[in-house]
Amino acid sequence: MPNVHVVPSGGKWKVEVERGTQDTPTYDSEDAAIVAATALARKLQGELLVHGADGAIRIRNSFGNDARDVRR
Repeated sequence: MPNVHVVPSGGKWKVEVERGTQDTPTYDSEDAAIVAATALARKLQGELLVHGADGAIRIRNSFGNDARDVRR
């Protein structure tokens, strides 16, 4: 389950995949990058992390097989 990051990059927004070998696109708006990154994180069943200009994670969302809380 790779993480998918949305990061600012030279006035634009880049989607990066951890341990990924695929070419990742750059978007003019943060919203467009988040939409694309969300679809990719869903497909990879990974985690979406959106970073602000300061590098801090502002949004975190996981897709796929989350741990279940099983109580007996």
